[in-house]
Amino acid sequence: MSNSEAVNPRRKVNKWLIVIGVLIFAYLVTYFGGSGSNANKTTFMGSVFKINVINPATVNVEFQFRNVGSETGIPDCKVKVQDVSGTYSGYDYPVINTEVKPMETISGNMNLTIRNQGASFVTEGSVTCE
Repeated sequence: MSNSEAVNPRRKVNKWLIVIGVLIFAYLVTYFGGSGSNANKTTFMGSVFKINVINPATVNVEFQFRNVGSETGIPDCKVKVQDVSGTYSGYDYPVINTEVKPMETISGNMNLTIRNQGASFVTEGSVTCE
């Protein structure tokens, strides 16, 4: 056997590493939805529309979520309230664990505990959804 016909064992290992790497990459893209075909299936938007002080450490928050996506899903949303400076705040999530149909709006209310008994200072609220 001449030198040109000899098989380099390092080349075989490198080829297998490349094949394994490509397979792992393809799996991750499929698993995490990188294809783009899953885009905008469920998208939630929400808002806080009323904050009532219950006691020095608690507020009652009225909120709503809307599924603006194209499929039914469970909202993964967080309701947060605070004062302007952010010193006094409270939050909770997930708020609702029932399915919401496309273009359906769900309203609700909940009590939130406010840090440092600052409920009377709370003036703003928000809903953020993943």
